[in-house]
Amino acid sequence: MYKTLRYSRTFGNWFGKMIAVLVVGLVTTFLFFWGDAPAIFPITGLVKKNFTPFSRFSFPQTMNGGHTARSGITSAGTNTSSPGWLRHLCPRYQEEEGYTKLTWQTPTENTIFFTQTSCRAFLLPREACAVESAAYRNTGRPLLVLFTAPALDLTHPLMKVLSGLAGVRLAWLDLDQLFLNSPLSAWHSDRRWMMNEERAPTFVSDAGRAELLRVYGGTYLDLDAITLRALPPVTSRPWMVRVDSDWVTIAVTGFPKRHPFMQRMVEDMPSFFDATHCCSLGPELVTRNLRPMCAANLTAAQEGEQCQDITILPRHLFVPLHFGKELKRLFKDDAGYGAAFFNVSQAYSLHLFNSLSRRALIAADGDTIMAETFRRHCPKVFAQVSSTHAFF
Repeated sequence: MYKTLRYSRTFGNWFGKMIAVLVVGLVTTFLFFWGDAPAIFPITGLVKKNFTPFSRFSFPQTMNGGHTARSGITSAGTNTSSPGWLRHLCPRYQEEEGYTKLTWQTPTENTIFFTQTSCRAFLLPREACAVESAAYRNTGRPLLVLFTAPALDLTHPLMKVLSGLAGVRLAWLDLDQLFLNSPLSAWHSDRRWMMNEERAPTFVSDAGRAELLRVYGGTYLDLDAITLRALPPVTSRPWMVRVDSDWVTIAVTGFPKRHPFMQRMVEDMPSFFDATHCCSLGPELVTRNLRPMCAANLTAAQEGEQCQDITILPRHLFVPLHFGKELKRLFKDDAGYGAAFFNVSQAYSLHLFNSLSRRALIAADGDTIMAETFRRHCPKVFAQVSSTHAFF
């Protein structure tokens, strides 16, 4: 009897373990293939949000015609070597056959530039609209889009559109080259931006744009800032933008190279960096460093402020819809609503705040501010998107 009971218990324990292994295997497999679910690491017992740089938003390959290779792009092929930071920042990046390799390039003071740090091999519709609108409204100025992905899918319909725009260059944002002789060198080599993997692309973007502006100067735009009219040129007087009554941002900004403010920003970043906080290298650090320079201590004046040689432009010129209380107006669909907004707005750009608004679906034929923005300011991207999708 006791032997039977012992064998029964042994079998029960074995059977229970087999069931547990089967359940864990099924759940892990399900989560692995379901991009928006958390990834489970059974060895460490850690659960973290999965970083999914490849969007499910795709376009059928229906657009005819090839692309013109621009400066910064080399012939297609498989990348046989990659820098160490790439597997940390871009764990899911996989270079496909036929991708086009990029080369490291830098802006100049006259360049309008963007950074794409989420490691996708193509741009999403809103990002593509940001690039086209900047080219459309700033003819004659060079545009540079820097990608952490070392190769791009230039057969993607939206990438075909951008590759055909005059003056637009696509290049690689090589972080090792960028931070090589920077006050951020150790911050990068120690991978401190990996202390919060979910926010790592944001930290790299904040630090990267500051270093590019410090060394090379130029006009920087976020990839969710749609240009509505020609941007101010970068002269000896740099400019920044107020994002609300409390904060100033460099999400849209222009600086000459080697400006003392950007030097101080980059030098302060390693000590001010807080991996638990989204904006420690963004508006918080910008505003903190501005306050001692401003006689009126940043008054949020409607006509702008002057902090020594830096002009702080008022919010309504670059962030006409506040990210908190007004952002929902982007999606309000009412007869003539979108056109009415542009009839009265004098803004240079419209910030979409993709981190807050990316899940909203916008009807391509609607009367929203968003749809009207696409129609007026990035007509080629709008034509491509609306020809294949009812929403974007």
